[in-house]
Parts: sequence; structure tokens; C-alpha cells
Amino acid sequence: SDTASIMLVDDHPLLRKVYVAGTTAVLHGYLAVQHLCERIEGVAKVTRVDEQGVLDRLRSCTDPLGISPSMLQHYDAFAEVVRIRHAIEHPKATTSYNGAPGGWDQVPLAWMLSNRSVTTLENFHAWFKELIDLWDAWQAAQPKQPGTLTVGMRGVASKRPYKKPPKSST
Repeated sequence: SDTASIMLVDDHPLLRKVYVAGTTAVLHGYLAVQHLCERIEGVAKVTRVDEQGVLDRLRSCTDPLGISPSMLQHYDAFAEVVRIRHAIEHPKATTSYNGAPGGWDQVPLAWMLSNRSVTTLENFHAWFKELIDLWDAWQAAQPKQPGTLTVGMRGVASKRPYKKPPKSST
């Protein structure tokens, strides 16, 4: 007798919905981290090193600030989101179907159908929220610098007088 826990889902409309929802959640989580890195690099004036993965990019933009995302609880959930995102964007035979013992979670759709995806995404959200809170605290601790506002260019004037409103056509 076969003792493996095999699940067959033959409901194609359901599978499409699960795939779209799961892919959307994974990709949006991944992109949120990329956008946070972009924001940190711009505000904190951290130099971005091109051609690095998101894990390295996150480390290189947060290390100078004294923030260690990998030391936060649930960092492993982020690493798993990165792994699943990679499998979605770079499909190959072992990420489309994997019958090897313990290989089911290499297949994004199988992962999405499991409880593991729900737990991972919840943990990712908690990790990301904590990371945002640390970033917000870092920003709040920075001395406020006066900004520069450029109002206009010399020699350029409005074509409308500021004392009289334009005449209405009625």
C-alpha cells in the first residue's frame, strides 16, 4: 500500500484562482521589499550595487543603518518568498512537477495549495511590518535638514495677473 500523502486537485477553475492569488501575493511581497530598498537607498543615500539579488540588496542598504533584517523573527519567511518567486519567474521541470520525496514544495502551485503558503505569507507580513517599523524609527531619529524649494526660473512670469481673476465667459 502507498503511504505517501498525495493530493490530486482536478478543479481547473480553482487551480487558476489559487495560482493567480498565490502568485500575486508572492510577487507583491517581493516587490514591496524591492521598493523599500529603493526608498532606503534614496533617503539614506546608500549606494546601490547593481546586479545583486534582493537578499544582498536588502542587506547592503540596511547594514549601514544598523538594521539587520536577517536577525528579525520570520526572516526565513522572506527567504521562502524569494525562493518561490524565483520558481515562478524561472520555471523548469522540477518546479512544474516534482515527484521526488520531499520535493513537493519546489512546485509553486503545490506550495500555494498547502497550509505552508498561508503560514509563510503571514510570517512574511509580520517580518516586513517589523522591518518597516525599524526603518520608520531610523528616519525619526535622524536630524531634520532644511530643504531647498525652487519656485521658478528667473525671467519667467505668469501670463495671468494675480490681482484680477480671469473673466468668465458667461
